Amino acid sequence: MNAKERFYSGLAKETIGKITSNTDNWTSFLRTMSRNYEFTYPEQVMIYAQRPNATFCKPYEDWNAENYRRYVKRGSTGIALFVMNRDKPYLRYVFDVADTGVRRSSPELKPWEVTPENRSYVMEAMERTFGVAADGVLEAQLEDIASALAAEYWDDYKKQFLDIVANSFLEEYDELNIEVAFKNAVANSVSYTMYCRFVESPDNYFEREYSPLVKAMQGEVIHISATSENHINAMDMNSDYGDGANPVILKSEFILSLCEQLIGGASLGAKQKSIIDRCTASVYRHYQQGNYQGVPPTLQDFREELLKQNEPEAQEIALAIELFTDGSLNTFAKNTNVDTHSRLICYDILDLGKQLQPIGMLVVLDSILNRITQNRAKGRNTFIFIDEIYLLFQHEYSANFLFTLWKRVRKYGAYCTGITQNVDDLLQSHTARTMLANSEFIIMLNQASTDRIELAKLLNISDLQMGYITNVGAGQGLLKVGSSLVPFVNKFPHNTELYKLMTTKFGEV
Repeated sequence: MNAKERFYSGLAKETIGKITSNTDNWTSFLRTMSRNYEFTYPEQVMIYAQRPNATFCKPYEDWNAENYRRYVKRGSTGIALFVMNRDKPYLRYVFDVADTGVRRSSPELKPWEVTPENRSYVMEAMERTFGVAADGVLEAQLEDIASALAAEYWDDYKKQFLDIVANSFLEEYDELNIEVAFKNAVANSVSYTMYCRFVESPDNYFEREYSPLVKAMQGEVIHISATSENHINAMDMNSDYGDGANPVILKSEFILSLCEQLIGGASLGAKQKSIIDRCTASVYRHYQQGNYQGVPPTLQDFREELLKQNEPEAQEIALAIELFTDGSLNTFAKNTNVDTHSRLICYDILDLGKQLQPIGMLVVLDSILNRITQNRAKGRNTFIFIDEIYLLFQHEYSANFLFTLWKRVRKYGAYCTGITQNVDDLLQSHTARTMLANSEFIIMLNQASTDRIELAKLLNISDLQMGYITNVGAGQGLLKVGSSLVPFVNKFPHNTELYKLMTTKFGEV
């Protein structure tokens, strides 16, 4: 292998490590792959490594052939691909359509797409090719095909795959769980790749599965991101917020936590805490005097109050939080402009981004607390469901706030439920373990082997009872009610409108 081949071999290995390191990198690779589907996986890796934005690649001679009648622009750099043969691998080069120029006789180059006009023909062609009926829904047909292909591939390469799971997270899985994990990963990846070709936002088919249910129930779905038009005021507060005491006292604690998060998680000193407490009381004074009517203050008002203070520490805090009050990440520093009084609310924080996510979690939890206290004053119960709850425990302040909320809302007539498939990640947090151990009602479905072991230790589950959460089907598992453990089977009719709204199963959402 010469120096150039060694370089590209190293690039391929590095890229494989990168694209398999997390979901974002993998889906980014799949998007590139969807545009260059004629190439093999090793070739796809090389295309992504060198030109991740490539849309349509062909060899030099193909661009000049009758089908395209294009020319490769002078100075264009080819994308090197490895070709494997019996003797040794060698390099060949392809060029993206962006590297080509058009001649007078060049035919229009238009990538295929699924349109309302050709949708039925696509479904019929897929049914003829793969033997999977469409039943009028292309998305479901594609996912059924992806699942069938994943099962077929597993049957063909099962032995080879089982031989290479050592030193991976699958190592502790039994054969059945390895098979399930493999088939799910392949089916999801194939489906996502196909979705990239015929829907505008493929990620929406794998996230936000609660939106249809909430909308069907005339609820409010609140999408929050740095660029969205939706805003939740971090300083919203009602008269019942303080549990009979001055609401500003409790709100000041929240603002302290929020400020610590805004300035990078650094602990605040005594002077800084005093300044924040003073400014919090000051900006709420007019709102309180108006009996909590009218428009509450915002974080922008809070920062202006900081700037009025004489202490240099106040100026430092004001500067530290400027990005989140007057800068580009000020989505929580504006007046609330969404309906937080709807009977059913879904807070969608998927697009918050890494910088805003810790703050967003705090603000959403505080907004929920506002609603709980309002409902309590009206004699109403509140039901809170937090999906992917393990994410809240990745940040200290949201974890602590949730822990307080979890204990506090019981006496407010509220019922808080956390949902996660990442039990192992959840149990890494001492706070989460404490909350789980003290929860009166837990539903456990089928669990991976490592998760079963941890749950057995935490909840004193016997070997016999473990059988109810080991390799079981959907709708089966184990209930923890107080100190009792009860097995259950809950089969819901699939041919109902309610099931279609409730299911979060891949391929049915």
